[in-house]
Amino acid sequence: MNKFLILFLLLFALETKAQDSKTLSHLDTITVAQAKDFIGKEVILKGKIVATKIFNNNADQKMLFLDIDDVYPNSKVNIVMFPETYKQLKLTEAELLNKAVKIKGTVKLYKKRFFLQICGKFTFQTN
Repeated sequence: MNKFLILFLLLFALETKAQDSKTLSHLDTITVAQAKDFIGKEVILKGKIVATKIFNNNADQKMLFLDIDDVYPNSKVNIVMFPETYKQLKLTEAELLNKAVKIKGTVKLYKKRFFLQICGKFTFQTN
């Protein structure tokens, strides 16, 4: 009976792991130029960080803005990291500059500008 229970738990754990990888693999990997076609969708954006800016809101909480592939106001997509997410970031602004990245987030449109909003847990991979 114990062997059966252990085997069942092992199979359940493997199935859960397989479902997690399927969830990530279904996301489209896009470039900055493709963002306009993915509004409201969760994607993985691939690009290079060319500028960073920290903004302190009224509660003195830091938000981080990242320009991908071109500097604001010419950038087509910006990354916005809200305070709870910014606290998790282990890299400094200087370490982020000129890094090729893959960032998971939802493409949004605000005042005719595309951005990826990153809040809560996030996937951020530098190359």
